[in-house]
Amino acid sequence: LIPKIVSKEEKQGKQGIYYPAKLPNCLATLALKQLGKLELLNLHRKKIAELYAQKINNNRLVKPRLTDGAIYLRYTILAGMPADLRVAAKNRNIILGDWYSTAVAPPDIKFAATGYTWGSCPKAENHSARSVNLPTNINTTIDDAERVAEFVNNY
Repeated sequence: LIPKIVSKEEKQGKQGIYYPAKLPNCLATLALKQLGKLELLNLHRKKIAELYAQKINNNRLVKPRLTDGAIYLRYTILAGMPADLRVAAKNRNIILGDWYSTAVAPPDIKFAATGYTWGSCPKAENHSARSVNLPTNINTTIDDAERVAEFVNNY
């Protein structure tokens, strides 16, 4: 029912063929319901990000600086061995994300077609290779976030 976020053509550096002018009724209804909850969802993400900012104190990790008015779709920290951190978390039933793990996304694209020159953005390349995303979604409870913070502090 829902198309892929990035089409096969786009991954090969070509322009996508089809972009619907409007959503099917069922998806439009879902989108309207979600828009009605937007303020609640955003406040929740801010609250979880603030909790992480206060509770995480592992000096081997780099936390983002909180910015007034920012909504943290993901709370991205930088770690020396991000894959190891994600595996250790998964072993404790904590799912940490890797959404920003490359400077150019998604990682399975035809890289030559992007026009990006490797090494031209060394900070982005370094940060993306070290990024780990902590959950902030509406299903992440305060208890969940405290457990995530405790885990990364003890990692």
